[in-house]
Amino acid sequence: MGIVQKDALRTTAISYAGLVLGYVNKAVLMIIFLNTEEIGLVNLLLGIGLLFGQATNFGSIYATAKFFPFFENKERNNYGFLGMMLAICSLGILILAGLFIWFQPEIASFYEDKSARFNDYALWVIPVGMSYVLYSLFEVYLRGLYVNIISVFSYEFILRLLVSTVIFAYGMDWLDFDTFIALHCYVYFVPPIILIWYLISIGEFKIHPKYWAISKRFRKIIVYFSLYSYFNTLGALAVVTIDAVMVSSMIGLEATGIYTTVVYLTSALQVPYRSIIRVSVPLVAKHWKDKNIREMNKLYKQVSSVSLFIGFYLFAGVWVNRTEIFALLPEEYLPGIWLFFILMIGKLFDMYFGVNGTILNSSKKYKVDLIFTTILLFGVYALNQYLIPIYGVNGAAWSTTITVVLYNLLRTAYIYFAYQLNPFERSQLFVILLFSFAMLVNEWMPFSSQFNVFNILLKTTVMTLLTVGPIYFFRIEKNSADYIDRVLIRLKLKN
Repeated sequence: MGIVQKDALRTTAISYAGLVLGYVNKAVLMIIFLNTEEIGLVNLLLGIGLLFGQATNFGSIYATAKFFPFFENKERNNYGFLGMMLAICSLGILILAGLFIWFQPEIASFYEDKSARFNDYALWVIPVGMSYVLYSLFEVYLRGLYVNIISVFSYEFILRLLVSTVIFAYGMDWLDFDTFIALHCYVYFVPPIILIWYLISIGEFKIHPKYWAISKRFRKIIVYFSLYSYFNTLGALAVVTIDAVMVSSMIGLEATGIYTTVVYLTSALQVPYRSIIRVSVPLVAKHWKDKNIREMNKLYKQVSSVSLFIGFYLFAGVWVNRTEIFALLPEEYLPGIWLFFILMIGKLFDMYFGVNGTILNSSKKYKVDLIFTTILLFGVYALNQYLIPIYGVNGAAWSTTITVVLYNLLRTAYIYFAYQLNPFERSQLFVILLFSFAMLVNEWMPFSSQFNVFNILLKTTVMTLLTVGPIYFFRIEKNSADYIDRVLIRLKLKN
C-alpha cells in the first residue's frame, strides 16, 4: 500500500489543483458567462463525446491495463504493444465517426423536441471523443510503466487551465459562441499530445508495425478479453452519460445545465479515489499474475478503508456547509441541494466498493461483469423513464444512485464467493458512526454568523475534530490513520 499511497498523494494534490480550476470553470466562469441552456449544451457535448471515445477503443485500453505487464520488455520494444493498441483505436475512430455521421438524422430527431440547439453542434462530439480515446490509451500505457504524474498533470491541470482561458475569452466577447465551442472541443487534444511527446522523450513511442511481435495465441486471448471488456465498460460509461442524455431529451438543455453542474460539484468526492485506483490497477494486475490472493485481499481492504474515510470526510464536509456553498450559486441552482445529496450517496458507495471492478475485470472471471453491467444499464434506463417525469432531475439522480448501489453489491458478493475476497473491516463501522454523529452535531449546533466563510470554517472544524481526531489519535481505523500520517509527512507537518 506504500507505493499506492505515495503516488496517490501526489496525483491527488495535482488533481485537487485541477479540481479548483474545474470548479472555477463550471461553478464560476460558466455560470457567470453562460446561461443554463449553453451550459447544458457544452456539458452534453462533452458527455456524449466521452461515450463516443469509449466506443472507439474496441477494448484496447482494458487489454493494455491487463496484459501489458506480460509484454513489458524494453529490449524487445514491449513487443510493439502500444502500436497495436493504437491501430485498434484508430480503426475504431474511423468506424464510429462514419456511423455517427450516417445516423445524424436519427440522432437529431431524438433532441428535436426539447433540445434542438444541440443538433447545430452535434458533430463536435467526434473530436472530443477522438481526444479522449487517445489520452486514455497513452495514460493507461504510462500507468503500466508506473508513470502517473504527467498524465494527471496534463489532463487535470493544463487542460482545465486552457478551458478557463477559452471560457474567459468568450465571456469578454473576444469569441462568438461558435468559435467558443470549437476551441473548447479542440483543447482536449492537448493532453494526448503532451503524452505522445513524453512517450517519445523516454523512448516508448514505438508504434511502427515492425515492432509488433505478439504471438497469435496471445493475440486471440487479448482479442477475446478486449471484446468482453469493451461491451462491459461501454455499458458502464453509458450509465454515466445516460442521465444527461435523457434529461436533455425529456426536460431540456436548461435542466441539463443544472444537473451536469451539480454532478461536477460532487466529483470532488472522487478525486482521491481516482488517484488511488489509478496506482492500484497495475498492482492488482501484478497480484493476479503472481497468484497472490493474500496480498490482493490486503490491498482490497486497504483501498476500501482509505476511500471510505476520504469519501465520508468530503461528503460530510460539503453537506454540513451546503447552505453556504449553494448561496454562492444563482437562485435557479438552489433545488440542486437535494440533487447533490442523492448523487453524493451513490458516489460514496462507488468509492468504497470501487476497486471491486478492477479486481473482477482483471481476473479470469471478467466475463461475469458484463451481466452486472447489463443490469446496471437497463436499471438506470428503466428508472429514468419512470422517475424523471415524476421527480425531474432528482429522479435521474435517484435512478443512478439506486442502480450504482445494487451494481456494487452484486459485484462484491460475486468476488467474495468466487475468490473469498472482501473489502470489509470491523473498524470501518466506527468510521461510518463517527461521521454520522458529526453530521448530526452540525445540524443541531446554531451557526448564526452573517459571514458564510466563518460558518464554513467553524462547521468544518467541528466536523474534523469529531472525526479525524479520534481516527488518527486513537488509531480507530489503522489504514485511514496511516493515510493521514502520509499526508502530514508530505505536508512536512510530521517527520
